[in-house]
Amino acid sequence: GTKRATIKDLMAQGARRTGEERGRTAEDGQVRMAETAGHELAGSGEAQDKTRDGNTAVRMAKEKVTMLCPEEIPANTRYSVALKHLAQSDDSVAKLSFQELGDEGCRHFYKILSASQRVWEFVDISCNNIGTFGTRWISRSLASGSIRNLDISANAIGDEGCKILAEALVGNRTLRNLDLHACNIRSPGAISLAQALFQNEMLQYLNLRANYVCDEGASVLARLVRANTSLRVVVWAGNDITRKGQAELEEARASNGR
Repeated sequence: GTKRATIKDLMAQGARRTGEERGRTAEDGQVRMAETAGHELAGSGEAQDKTRDGNTAVRMAKEKVTMLCPEEIPANTRYSVALKHLAQSDDSVAKLSFQELGDEGCRHFYKILSASQRVWEFVDISCNNIGTFGTRWISRSLASGSIRNLDISANAIGDEGCKILAEALVGNRTLRNLDLHACNIRSPGAISLAQALFQNEMLQYLNLRANYVCDEGASVLARLVRANTSLRVVVWAGNDITRKGQAELEEARASNGR
């Protein structure tokens, strides 16, 4: 009788276990695959370094599952559908203009970029009511080298946002094109960017059209154009630059063969 009861218990436990396994999500499956890889490495007789690699794979898989979880993205926002699609796709292009990301949406977007662990060829987040706080999240992605071309135009970046972006541009070896037209940037912001780009050998295109940069900022930009040979195009039309500042910029462009 005892033996029969034990068998029933085991069968019941097996049924419960099967139900639990079927109920697990796809994300759990990713973690289990990483755990299996870790255990195989540990039992293969290789050095302890490979065991640590397996443990690292488990940890990274768990972090990726947490960061990519689309349920964390608010459902009652305009950007929710676009971000959820992006989180579940293998695209390297993110076209998110006019999605009302705002600063909070930038936080979710940063998590998706970070968890993807790849370089994004083109990111368009123009016209999204992004302010200083949101710019901090974007600058983190720039600092990690995960964006090759960025359009953040027509947002309220301002001079403070430029300073934040400038910190991420120093030594950046991935970003090629940066579009900041119509971002409420004045001379202090343009100077911050220029000073950072003296230490950047990768950026090729900088668009500062339709901002409020005056001759003070134009003078620093002119020095940058003379010194930075990788920067092929700088757009400064539609700013508060006088003829004197324009002449200085044109002279700098001519001296550098542009």
